[in-house]
Amino acid sequence: MREILDRKGLEVLVDLLEGMADALRMLILVVTGETIEFLPTLGDVHYLKVMVHEDGMERKLGPKGNVIVYSLPLHEGKSSKRVVGHMCVALHVSTGKGVLWLLPNLVSAAASLESDLLAWKFMETN
Repeated sequence: MREILDRKGLEVLVDLLEGMADALRMLILVVTGETIEFLPTLGDVHYLKVMVHEDGMERKLGPKGNVIVYSLPLHEGKSSKRVVGHMCVALHVSTGKGVLWLLPNLVSAAASLESDLLAWKFMETN
């Protein structure tokens, strides 16, 4: 995933993940809790802003809101409305760094807490 992200960008990674359909569920379960650090491009930031207006979510963390966390639903297929998981992307505004992780479709309280901890850990280390 890191290689695709570094070479092609966030939009291509999401398209590839959604093209995996049922295999995406297994991938999400395998890599949940793992983060991938990357240097987001302007195209990645634009893509995140567009996706927030479609069906994603955005929230800001920190005293100055310098870490922005995006949650993007991952669909079973490119044309499907069925959500099988979520990709969370955190961007640190002042350093220009990013990190992403995957969450299952039904986000339990534990998964939500783990996601928040990953975002705060990223914020503190950058």
